[in-house]
Amino acid sequence: MTLEQGIDWGLRVLMVVLTVWVFIWGKSAQQAETLLAAQFALRDHKLDEILRRLDKAGQRASDEADRVMVKLNDHSERIAVIEMQIQQGHS
Repeated sequence: MTLEQGIDWGLRVLMVVLTVWVFIWGKSAQQAETLLAAQFALRDHKLDEILRRLDKAGQRASDEADRVMVKLNDHSERIAVIEMQIQQGHS
C-alpha cells in the first residue's frame, strides 16, 4: 500500500466516521427538539388549566360578592323599616 492509498483509505474512514457521527448527532438533536416541544406543550396546557381555574374561581368570588351585597342591602332596608317603626311607636 502506497502513501497515497493509505491517505485515501484514511480519508474514507474519516468520512464514514464523520457521516455516522453527524447522523447520530442529528437524530439526538431531533429527539431533543421533540422532547422540548412536548415539554413546552405540557407547560402551556398546565398554564391554560391554571388560568381557567383562576377565571372560574374569580367568577365564583364575584357571584358570592354579589349575593352578599344583595343580602346587605336587604338587611339595610329591614333595619331602616324597623327604625321607622320604632320612631313611630315613640311618637
